[in-house]
Amino acid sequence: MPKQIPTELEGWDELNNISGGDSVPIQNRIKVGTSHKTVLALSNLGNNIFSLQKILGNRLDGLNKKLDEESKSSEKQSRRMYWLTIALVVATVVQAVAATLSVIIATNNIK
Repeated sequence: MPKQIPTELEGWDELNNISGGDSVPIQNRIKVGTSHKTVLALSNLGNNIFSLQKILGNRLDGLNKKLDEESKSSEKQSRRMYWLTIALVVATVVQAVAATLSVIIATNNIK
């Protein structure tokens, strides 16, 4: 499918060909033609910027949703790590108490 040329890019050759004319109607025609093409170009630019803003807005919404999901997942992991750390501390204390009791029992049995 051939790429369509925007209307503001068409017809410049015609304006260029008549630009050598010295009469006021020719100069007016050139001014109107270039003004019309400028307005079309600005309109197309505005439409393209608006389209890109919509696309960026949609992508940002998607990224915000993913970020929110990941944040919730991170909170869950943080809570799990907290409880695992507490369990590890309790297990260490129990192991230390068991080792101390073993040493006490072993020294009592030696006597």
